[in-house]
Amino acid sequence: MATAKPNFRARWVLIILVLILLIGIITFPMRLAVAWAGLDKGPLTMRGASGRIWNGTLYSAAIGPVQLGDVAAALKPGALLAGQAKLALTFPGGTGQSAKGSAVLIRSGDSFGIEGMTGQVPLGQWLAPLPAPVADFEDFSVRFAKGQCAQATGLVKLQMPALLPGLNLSNGLAAAPRCSGERVLLPFKGQSGMEQVNLYVAADGAYRATLRLEGLPDIAAPVLQSRGFEQDGAAWELAVEGRF
Repeated sequence: MATAKPNFRARWVLIILVLILLIGIITFPMRLAVAWAGLDKGPLTMRGASGRIWNGTLYSAAIGPVQLGDVAAALKPGALLAGQAKLALTFPGGTGQSAKGSAVLIRSGDSFGIEGMTGQVPLGQWLAPLPAPVADFEDFSVRFAKGQCAQATGLVKLQMPALLPGLNLSNGLAAAPRCSGERVLLPFKGQSGMEQVNLYVAADGAYRATLRLEGLPDIAAPVLQSRGFEQDGAAWELAVEGRF
């Protein structure tokens, strides 16, 4: 009986310590959790954060150039056991905010990326003068490791207005992303296959996009030239590059 008391007390001390640890985790501020996990070092940016680790809000959030507005956020503690930081984002849309969908941001050592991004988000003037104001994502995932593209899957669709009379872009341009060397490539193509946009994005945010149109009548030349297109044989191209 003399040895029972120390064991009994030790169990209670352990239980109390575990409870304190759990309380500390579930009440941990979201803004500190994002910084501690390194999730604010790109591609995620924000104006600020509030709430707790399991139920927070990121204000004026963006993934690279994609503006999401105010989004609900929750860090997945279970992923930390595997050496990963995963932040689940939900962007509900609404008045003055057209982004609607969800995504999971991942960071682990020198690896980072986006997992399962689905929804519709505004691109604004990011690709200007390319006319691509809205993008639809379907289970889009991309991961960079040591500065190189390591994985890219899913589907992305650009909604584009009509550039010229007779050029039908009503169904948009779709792309299945893939790795191309160090960069991720999104090879968008229209329904006719004569309209395409090749968008390359590097781990450091450098990008290059080229819109190529083929099979257009000669009468379209003055309009294309006025919009910055350059002729390449029988095709016309418009390129833009930069860094976000």
